[in-house]
Amino acid sequence: MRSPSGNLATDIRNSHFRDLFLYAGIGIFVGTFLSFLAFLLTFKRKVIASGGLRVALRIVFILVLLAGVIDIGIGIGSYFMYTNPHVSSSKPAEPNELLKALEEGEAATGPFRGLAVNLPIAAGLMLLGISGILMTTKRGKAAV
Repeated sequence: MRSPSGNLATDIRNSHFRDLFLYAGIGIFVGTFLSFLAFLLTFKRKVIASGGLRVALRIVFILVLLAGVIDIGIGIGSYFMYTNPHVSSSKPAEPNELLKALEEGEAATGPFRGLAVNLPIAAGLMLLGISGILMTTKRGKAAV
C-alpha cells in the first residue's frame, strides 16, 4: 500500500488506510514511551520521607491516571459519535469515480481514527499513573 498502484481510484481509496496506520503508529509510539516510563517507575519504590512531597506526587499521578481515563472516553466517544462527511445532495448525472473512491475510503477508516490514537496513549497514561501512585505509597500500607 506504500507505492502507487497505477490506478488513481485505488490509490485514493487506500490513502485513508495509510493515514490510519500513521495515526495508529503515533499513538502506539507515545503509548509505548509512557509505558516505558511506567516500567522505570516500578524500580523507584523508595520511601519518601516527606508527607507533603508524597501527597503532591500522588496528586500528580492521580491526575495522570485521570487523563488516561478521559483519553479512553475521548477515543470511544469519537468512535460512537463519528458521522460521515457531508455529501452534496445534488448528484451529477454521471458519478465521479474518484469522489466515490474517496468517500469509500473515508467511510471505511473514519470511525477508527480516534481509537487508533487515543487508546494506546490512554493505556500508557493509565500505566504511568498507577505505577506512580504505587511508587508514592508507604511500605507496609495499602494504597489510598
